[in-house]
Parts: sequence; C-alpha cells; structure tokens
Amino acid sequence: MIAETLKELIDDFEVINAN
Repeated sequence: MIAETLKELIDDFEVINAN
C-alpha cells in the first residue's frame, strides 16, 4: 500500500531531522 510506503518515508525523514 502507498500508505505504508509514506509511513516509512516519514520515519526516515524524522531520523534525518533528528540528526
């Protein structure tokens, strides 16, 4: 599903922002 892919992208984005 597209929703699952978006969730993964958001999780990666949050990690990038945390650094």
